[in-house]
Amino acid sequence: MKGWPDFDHLLDSELFLSSVLNDQHLDNCLSKSRLDTLLSEIADDNYNENDMLNYLAPVTDINVLPEHSADLVFSQSVMEYVEDLQSSYDAQFKWLQPGGIISHQIDLSSHSISHKWDGFRGIGEFQWKLICGKRPYHLNRLPCSEHVRAIQNSGFEITTLMQRYAEPSTRATGQWQNLSLDDKQTSGLFVQARKP
Repeated sequence: MKGWPDFDHLLDSELFLSSVLNDQHLDNCLSKSRLDTLLSEIADDNYNENDMLNYLAPVTDINVLPEHSADLVFSQSVMEYVEDLQSSYDAQFKWLQPGGIISHQIDLSSHSISHKWDGFRGIGEFQWKLICGKRPYHLNRLPCSEHVRAIQNSGFEITTLMQRYAEPSTRATGQWQNLSLDDKQTSGLFVQARKP
């Protein structure tokens, strides 16, 4: 099954990015000394800005990473779970150096909460709270335009915006009734943006 967006034309016959990750590059990256260093850093809970690898959270905390310390912030099916989009995109803007890039693939479907891809738009607020229960994370249910607005309000210049469309299949209730047709039809979003 092809991924979305479809980047298969950039991959070799084994669906690998060998034009960039050639044998020599992989040998360097996968050397025993480098792997030992990475494993050591994974085991260490303390943040060290000289480490090659760090896990930092939450993504809405603007102080979790030093200002102008990153070149790239990317995610795959994460931003649809972030409650405070604006704070998260603001933090990403602060973390990036000028010229830095964000790249996010955002799944705007119901994630199997319903049989319909947009079924969450037919669920009232009370029922939604019951569905979410005490889970620490759940879908924010925000449409494409909210992500675009928050990214631009943070100061980013959007360089790539690809939307995956599907026919709306749910009668929307509450706050979802007045969505634009574009928002109602957008089931996925791939967005890249640059910090000036």
